Amino acid sequence: WEEAFSGIDMSPQVPSVDFDKKWVVGAFLGMKRKGGFSVEVQSVAESDNNLDINLLTQIPGPNCITTMAIEYPYIFFSINQVPNKEVQFTIEEKVINCD
Repeated sequence: WEEAFSGIDMSPQVPSVDFDKKWVVGAFLGMKRKGGFSVEVQSVAESDNNLDINLLTQIPGPNCITTMAIEYPYIFFSINQVPNKEVQFTIEEKVINCD
């Protein structure tokens, strides 16, 4: 939590999580050399042997006006623990058209 919010004067308070019942998942897009990128949770679903986490990343198109600031888009979220399941991530990319 401290690393994710380092350098931010007004970082959010650490949320209370019962780690006996919940998992915390973090998805990180890494360094981006301009603004306009985002990541969000589309769905979390159980199948027979898997826990499927579907994420959507949005990317600014070539004609979008963006900030020229380096960003590190990410998201943290908690889910109920699902023991004995393999976690599978699916990432969909959506390019924002700003024509």
